[in-house]
Amino acid sequence: VVILVIQLSYILYIVCVKVIGHDTTVIYGENATLLCQLTETDDDLTRIIWKKKTREKPEEDAFFVIRQGGKTEQRNGLEDRVQFIGNFAKKNGSIQLLRMRLLDEGIYTCTFNLYPSGPLETDINVTVFGKMACTCYSVS
Repeated sequence: VVILVIQLSYILYIVCVKVIGHDTTVIYGENATLLCQLTETDDDLTRIIWKKKTREKPEEDAFFVIRQGGKTEQRNGLEDRVQFIGNFAKKNGSIQLLRMRLLDEGIYTCTFNLYPSGPLETDINVTVFGKMACTCYSVS
């Protein structure tokens, strides 16, 4: 009976660990905030990796890496259009994408690499709407 209780508590612990992220919608040219937070774990965080699959590039591609101390590495595009706004020590991997384009629409994946348990991730769907243009006429 004691062994069963220990196994049950271990399973409940695993279920509680999660990555929280929310889908987001943004208007063309505005900034998008991609929230990504890891909860309920004492494992060591080694790095956070952001990947994307967009209209422009439909194959998944790592584009941003965050390491201990908040040190960042940009890869494969976006250059000055991505900013780390989270807190590595608090396991918050949130980023902001600047000046969104229609081709930036897609699925963004936030992956937390943990030791010893391994990676945990979540997908965030990003929708980009074009700006509405309206021409008004005055009829007299």
